[in-house]
Amino acid sequence: MEPQEALEGYSRSAGQYDQLIEFYFRRLLRINDVTYRSEAVDMLGLKEGDRVADIGCGTGLNFEHVLRKIGASGRLVGLDYTPAMLERAEARARSQGWSNVRLVRGDAQKASDLLQGPFDAVLSTFCMSLVPSPKTVFREVARVLRPQGRFAVCDAQQIVPKGPLGLLAPVVRPAVAFVLRKYGQSNPEADYGRPRPWKTMLTDVFDGVNFEERYWGILFIASGVRRGDEKAS
Repeated sequence: MEPQEALEGYSRSAGQYDQLIEFYFRRLLRINDVTYRSEAVDMLGLKEGDRVADIGCGTGLNFEHVLRKIGASGRLVGLDYTPAMLERAEARARSQGWSNVRLVRGDAQKASDLLQGPFDAVLSTFCMSLVPSPKTVFREVARVLRPQGRFAVCDAQQIVPKGPLGLLAPVVRPAVAFVLRKYGQSNPEADYGRPRPWKTMLTDVFDGVNFEERYWGILFIASGVRRGDEKAS
């Protein structure tokens, strides 16, 4: 998805984004994003006082999971491209009294210019599949992580189930595409019609990559560790 498409789509859906996730993902498709977000945060191995960046933070649905781990002494920076989504994230942080949350507007593909690292960990959920060059973002993540810092990502990789459930593709594919359009994506078939080599892209940048598929291959959760400086650039 091109940046302008993302800006327009998510600006339109920002006001109802959380409600759309609740109805379409959790109730209609039975995709429990809360569990997947929590799993991704667990992969980071966070401790109290850590500095964490959330790339593509949206309305701040990950914030509670992260802040529960890092406590009031930790720091969380959320990066998103859409001002309307950041307004929702700011309102969430304000209503919860999270004074250790800072929000930054900008392109994830320029994260190292926008974020003041180093961070102990970086998280991204349901964002990497939207950027034109995920591997560029992975390299940017490596630049803002401290040595041996961890990165975790949860995202969609295709809209057709794997294995025997692939026989349901004529039903599942249009259903998932319909939901993705509702919550801001203009052309989900183009973004997810053919799966990207996510594991390969991650292992090209990070060490110790753990890659796991979820929801019959439609989603994945992965984590990795930053390499030494000579390999992160």
